[in-house]
Amino acid sequence: MNLAIVMALVVGVSFTLNAISTQHCIKVGADIEQASYDGNLVQFLIMLPGFLVIHSQEGSPFTWTNFIQATLIMIVLTLGIVFISQAYNYGDAGPNEAIKNSCTLIQTVITAFATQSVPTALQITGLIVGFGGVLVIVLQTKEEGKPAE
Repeated sequence: MNLAIVMALVVGVSFTLNAISTQHCIKVGADIEQASYDGNLVQFLIMLPGFLVIHSQEGSPFTWTNFIQATLIMIVLTLGIVFISQAYNYGDAGPNEAIKNSCTLIQTVITAFATQSVPTALQITGLIVGFGGVLVIVLQTKEEGKPAE
């Protein structure tokens, strides 16, 4: 099996576990935003010494630009976690996860522009079917005539 597929599956499981734990934290009244900030601070403090050691070596693959980019990415990811946590707080995790997972469509478009390539017909079909699935989950009704909450 291709390593990229394995890693994609691991990421999917990780995000699912994150969604479940976030939903639980909200249910028990924990401050999920503060937990996200604290977790990222701990991660930063753990990773910083390793970066500094590798960066100090001659021929290091990492530059300060990489460090700044990684820090900015972590800030955006933290904001994403806070926003999805608020979505969980005000609605069911399932439909919120479906909406969040529609980001594949956006990523595909950005990648197509960045790499100047066109997705294959099968990839486009998969995106359309996936986006249709998101719409079905989000727009479903719990009871006849009543919108899902």
